[in-house]
Amino acid sequence: MFPNDGANNITISASTSGDNLGNHMATQNLRLNGHFLSGDAGNEGIYVTNDGKVGIGTTSPLRSLDVIGDGTWAMRVASGIAAFDEAVMIADSGWSPDLNVSGTMRVSREVHLATESGENVGIGTTTPSRKLFVNGDAGGTTAWSNDSHFSYKEKFKNVTVLDKIKSLNIMEWQYRKEHCPQDTYRHLGPFAEDFRDKFGLGKSDYNVQAADIAGVALKAIQEQQIIIEELRKEISLLKEGMKQLEKK
Repeated sequence: MFPNDGANNITISASTSGDNLGNHMATQNLRLNGHFLSGDAGNEGIYVTNDGKVGIGTTSPLRSLDVIGDGTWAMRVASGIAAFDEAVMIADSGWSPDLNVSGTMRVSREVHLATESGENVGIGTTTPSRKLFVNGDAGGTTAWSNDSHFSYKEKFKNVTVLDKIKSLNIMEWQYRKEHCPQDTYRHLGPFAEDFRDKFGLGKSDYNVQAADIAGVALKAIQEQQIIIEELRKEISLLKEGMKQLEKK
């Protein structure tokens, strides 16, 4: 081990097949000069840029830690987050969003966490327009839960919906390919702008919340049940009147 230039750089040489750095404590930073920390001295492993970004599988990391996969798993962790297929991308804004996973998480393609200003999460899309936007089919083995406790709500109002439902435009349809290419199936339901015009629910005339559709349907059933009960009473009175007439 000896200095070999005017800058006091040190070259380590050995007569055996490898250099033995020994058991020691460095007093300065280790400078890679654009090279890898590699298991076989090749151009793979851990790459550190001059500004401190770390790349695994790439020499041009865009983030503090940039992991590029080899076509199988880009990153694998023993517990918590189990595996990522393809990529998990966090937008380059200096923002570190929290990803809290209580069990195992496996991503089959891509999860995109948008910039700090949007704070949106997209699955299958790089431009999520809502807090969670899934481009394609979504499902699971349990039901979706909406917060609906009485204590969460205010400004209550009694409404009727049957007359509005009668004039609501409800048709069978399917999505345009350019809007949702993965969903080629037939659907039945109202149009968001018509639904919002009739009931004034939600925040946009481009989407309908499932909870609102369910609420309108339940309210309609409730109103129909009241009408049915009134008709039953009228029929019962008519039958009793007919019996009285027959006795005469």
